[in-house]
Amino acid sequence: FSLNHILILIEMPQYCPTKRGVILVVASIFFLHATLMEKIESRNLIENPSFLLDKDEENDNVVTNYQPPDSSVKKPVMYTFFEPTKDKYGCCGMSHEGHNTLLGAWKEAWEDRGWETTVLTKENAMDHPDFDTLTAKLQDLHVGEYDTKCFWRWLAMATIEDDNEEGLWMSDYDVFPLQLDAEEGRKIANDRAFKSFSRHVPCLINASKHEWDRVIHLMMDQLENRRGKVSDMFMLKQVEQSLGMSGMNWSAEVADTFIYSKNITDGLFINCKHFSWMKAIHLSHAGVQKAWKLGIHPNIEGIRGPGTAIRRRGESSIQLMKDFHQQCLG
Repeated sequence: FSLNHILILIEMPQYCPTKRGVILVVASIFFLHATLMEKIESRNLIENPSFLLDKDEENDNVVTNYQPPDSSVKKPVMYTFFEPTKDKYGCCGMSHEGHNTLLGAWKEAWEDRGWETTVLTKENAMDHPDFDTLTAKLQDLHVGEYDTKCFWRWLAMATIEDDNEEGLWMSDYDVFPLQLDAEEGRKIANDRAFKSFSRHVPCLINASKHEWDRVIHLMMDQLENRRGKVSDMFMLKQVEQSLGMSGMNWSAEVADTFIYSKNITDGLFINCKHFSWMKAIHLSHAGVQKAWKLGIHPNIEGIRGPGTAIRRRGESSIQLMKDFHQQCLG
């Protein structure tokens, strides 16, 4: 029915005023519902162009060139850094159990894509000759435990021998692989230059031992002229602002939140084509909060808000990797 049809009906003489009123009420409800649904769909199409993909379009997005890791080829190593806090309640919005679950999920995800994984600790950082110097500087600046450990990981990476003349990979343990499998990792590592794949956010980096050492010293030099909060992320950004790129290569190839899209009938799904060029995904505190706000956080029993979602990132990352494999890797 159109609006003109309704007007004709209520003017017909065989309808008494009561019937005309009923027709008018029903028609009003119909048009309000139609208008509301149109606005909802329009809004979702603007915010998320993949919102209305149907099943056939989703299936077309599957990445069909996925190959299982070749067991006969030496695996590249993905390093991360983790030093447990002495606080019995954990750190950074997560319990000890939450950190361990997340670390286990990180290890499983990278190894499933053909990598070896190694967790570095404070002991590795202490092997660097400038460990005491850097730690003393950070203490003088009243830098907290969490951010101090973030600087230590750079020293730890600069102590690793790279006899194979390839760049060394490091990721945060809340970074998970999308298109970055072991084969691509080996190819990228042939270029030993400093490469950050999330710009000044140092969550996924490949560089030679020499480059790891060179860049951490550039950051240490900037501590004297710090601007605001001291963290490895902000100091890396300050290096770029003060000295230019300084031989570093930055790109934006890491998704900063969950990669789900909304479908009217089936809920959340992954639009694989949209992320076919993304190397990894960073499920940081901010990324989890963003996903919760957008309504694209996976449905995990017992997670009812962003705080719980942050504490249980390990569980949601496992679900994400499962969905990514099923929907995008085939």
